[in-house]
Amino acid sequence: MTAINQEFVTLKPDNTIYKLVGPILVPQVQSEAKLNVDTRLDFIRGDMCAVAVFLLVRLEINLTRTPRKRIENQIKELGDKAERAKSEVGANMSRSLS
Repeated sequence: MTAINQEFVTLKPDNTIYKLVGPILVPQVQSEAKLNVDTRLDFIRGDMCAVAVFLLVRLEINLTRTPRKRIENQIKELGDKAERAKSEVGANMSRSLS
């Protein structure tokens, strides 16, 4: 469960949610806000999966051309990059919804 989903769980029906539109905070219906967040998170997950597939294909191509030690280093680097991307997405989502 993401941090934003945890926030939605704690909301009461009479709580007001605001959406930042330019420099103005506009009231938003809770169900609409939840749907927008879920849609945005699905989009981000889809992009992350597409990037992961692309990287795996690139890695597979390199497997046939590079020595074993270099491949192991590439695998480690890709894992590190994926973890950094996940944490950045989480941080950005938390900031944008704060």
